[in-house]
Amino acid sequence: MRPCRIAGCTKQSEGYSSLCGAHKRRQRRHGSPTQTTISAMKLNPHRAGIKKWLDGRPEENG
Repeated sequence: MRPCRIAGCTKQSEGYSSLCGAHKRRQRRHGSPTQTTISAMKLNPHRAGIKKWLDGRPEENG
């Protein structure tokens, strides 16, 4: 076993991977092992603007 390749991570890699379990899950979920989760709370301020933009479009499907 060797340490995870992400700087600052002290966990051990799993199997033949160069990433620990947490970074491997982030890689699979977000496409990057260093990407943090974007929560709904962070997106809430933008939802009203997006809805207004979509409602103003002439097409039926937005």
